[in-house]
Amino acid sequence: MITKDGNPSCATASAIDGHIELSISSRQLCADVARLQLSPSAAGALRHGPGQYLDVLFADGQRRSFSIANAPCEHGTIELHVRLGADGGATRKRVMEMQVGDRVKVAGPFGTLHDALADALASPPETTIVLIAGGTGYAALRAVAAEVLQALPARPVYFYWGARSRGQHYDEVTMRQWQQQFPGFTYVPVVSDDDSGEDARPGVPHAAALQDHADLSNHHVFLCGPMRMTEAASAALLAAGLPAARLHQDAPQISRCVP
Repeated sequence: MITKDGNPSCATASAIDGHIELSISSRQLCADVARLQLSPSAAGALRHGPGQYLDVLFADGQRRSFSIANAPCEHGTIELHVRLGADGGATRKRVMEMQVGDRVKVAGPFGTLHDALADALASPPETTIVLIAGGTGYAALRAVAAEVLQALPARPVYFYWGARSRGQHYDEVTMRQWQQQFPGFTYVPVVSDDDSGEDARPGVPHAAALQDHADLSNHHVFLCGPMRMTEAASAALLAAGLPAARLHQDAPQISRCVP
């Protein structure tokens, strides 16, 4: 159950018809992104790994996939970042009709980025981890970053978050806090469609990453975002010398993590 102020209780989840039923609350993060906070409500918590995603089964029968934005936590709460305007407003209508305490069925978790993360964490301490996100693909890589910083707080981590405008960097407070808290963490906002000002890079996030990392031989790179972005980023990173085994993206998730 989620309380009206969004604080999770320590309830658990129940399996129904092969899915999981969770209590829900929502809050709009910016003009076209909302946060859905799911809390277990009966017996048996939903287990997930950083970088995975869930399918949400809406009351009207529609099924949509959303990345999990938080690393696994003791109380089992799950945070999803939902882009509201990508399907003609249908998702916006479904989300806005939800009430605090409503229950929703989800299926999953799905995806294999957490397996790739385990390999990256086992790399030598000087290995750099680069996270390149577009839009709400940020959610999956936010969870990956949280896991890295918890396990290896001194590990060099660079987070490049691409958006069309500065207003779409809807969770920048978290990024700035982590940058202050963890000396190895660097956050780089990138914008493509407006004047970035002095605190963001212009262009696309993988180009910004390549400006900072000319030698990628000792890096692990994680991608999540729109298909067009991840395809362009993959090609550019491999052409720049990134070993293919160190480029991590969850193919089924790529087209689903920015709904």
